[in-house]
Amino acid sequence: MNKFRVWYKNNNEWEKNPCFLSQDGIVYQQISAMEFAPCTKDTHVVQFCTTFKDEDKKEIYEGDICQGINKLYLCHRSEEKSGYYFKVIKSETVLCRDLSFPMWQWSIDGEMPDIKVVGNIFKNPELLQNTNKI
Repeated sequence: MNKFRVWYKNNNEWEKNPCFLSQDGIVYQQISAMEFAPCTKDTHVVQFCTTFKDEDKKEIYEGDICQGINKLYLCHRSEEKSGYYFKVIKSETVLCRDLSFPMWQWSIDGEMPDIKVVGNIFKNPELLQNTNKI
């Protein structure tokens, strides 16, 4: 089963209604006991869990911003490469800024020592600004 979270753009918060993923890949939110509505790209952003956990054993999702040793990363999914990646968004070294690395490279049994979730693109957009140096 794919674990995910849903950002509700209209209210600028995580979707409070229960949501589920159908077999055809559409995410629906439960409006009432017997009523469901699809989450559209105009109103919602679906972010899947990567199955990896940070050093505090917190699950890492798409759109999470993570702190590493002297670097800040943005977690994203690559459809082209079929996997989850860390994109370097802040670094003390210019050479690796904007590069993406497969998350599995940091994983030890699904956990990531030296990686800590510090926010996400919706709740902490300020972490994405001035992405030159830490």
